[in-house]
Amino acid sequence: MILPLIKIIFLRHGNTFESTEVPVQVGAKTNLPLTEKGRQQAEAACAYLEKNRLVPDHIYTGPLTRHLETADILASHFEAPVIHTSALNEIDYGQWEGKTVEEIKTQWSESYQAWAEQAIWPSDIFDAQHHLFSHQQALKNWLEELSHNTEPTSTVLAITSNGLLKIILTMIPELALSLFENHGFDNYKVKTGGLCIVEYDTFAKKLSVKNWNVTP
Repeated sequence: MILPLIKIIFLRHGNTFESTEVPVQVGAKTNLPLTEKGRQQAEAACAYLEKNRLVPDHIYTGPLTRHLETADILASHFEAPVIHTSALNEIDYGQWEGKTVEEIKTQWSESYQAWAEQAIWPSDIFDAQHHLFSHQQALKNWLEELSHNTEPTSTVLAITSNGLLKIILTMIPELALSLFENHGFDNYKVKTGGLCIVEYDTFAKKLSVKNWNVTP
């Protein structure tokens, strides 16, 4: 009997700031390209996947330039179709957009700490039209699409951003509860170019983490 498990490898896009630049918070409204380092990180992800026999059967990507450039690099290595989906888009950070972490901590210290450590959505700060639940529902719809259109035991590569990866963690009940109670979400922050390997049980409709924040 073939278990109804789809392996999903989430890849956070690579660097979008040069080493000489001060990084700021960028979300769905800031469409930056990859830097040369970011492109190298995508190449490193290709090498890791090949070495570990995690060759994707499908490549899904969010709509931002940094997602699409990453997808192009991965697609040049693997014979897998690239499929665009808004479900993998980054969140909209609203008033935090374009500000440094220090600026955010200074002006919104409690909200920042609650979001960073417990994934508590700051509705008065982030884009009001796209709430945590709308992102979760879009991801559930995408996972349901995978269950219908992807063969069991397939490997799917999903290119996205850090904020969306945090939302994925909130969709794994036991893990999310533990991270919430222990203020531990920040420990699961994914580095640029980092990989997260999960399995999706298409029968039980559940995600489980196998490896998180792997640096290729």
